[in-house]
Amino acid sequence: MKFVRRSPREPPRDAARYADGSAIYGDKLKYLSTVRGRLGLTADRFMFYLTGGYAWGEEHVTRTEISGTVNNAGPGTVETITNNSIGWTAGPGVEFAFAPNWIARLEYLYVHLDGVSYTFPLAERTITAPFDGISLVRAGVNYKFSWDAPIAARD
Repeated sequence: MKFVRRSPREPPRDAARYADGSAIYGDKLKYLSTVRGRLGLTADRFMFYLTGGYAWGEEHVTRTEISGTVNNAGPGTVETITNNSIGWTAGPGVEFAFAPNWIARLEYLYVHLDGVSYTFPLAERTITAPFDGISLVRAGVNYKFSWDAPIAARD
C-alpha cells in the first residue's frame, strides 16, 4: 500500500485497493512542536547558527471505504485515528541586529517524525504511515528589552 505525506491543506487523494474493497486514506498534521538548542558564531551585527532538537506532533489519519465491504466497514464508512509522533528537527539560521534592541531572524528547519502504525477498528486494517519530513522556513522580528538600563527616578 502506498501512503504519501501531503500538505495539511491538500485533500486526501491516496487510494489503496484491496481484493475485498477499495479505500482512500488521508492524513493531516494537527500540530507540530519543537524544543531546540542553538550554537552559532557572530560577525559584526550578524549571528549565524545551527539549531536542532526534539520534535513532536499530532496526526489524524482518515480511512474512507469507497466500495465493497471490509469486515465491518461498508461503503461510505469513515474512520479517523489520532496518534502522536516524535522525532527530531535541525537547520541553519541567521539573525541581524538592524537597530538598537531590534533583531530580524530567518531560519530553515527540517522536521522528521517517526512513522506510526494505525489500526482502523471497523475495517480491521493496520497501516504504517511513514513520515516523509517537513521543510519549514521561518522569519521574524524580535525586540530585546534592556533590563540592565538605568531606571529614571521620579520626585
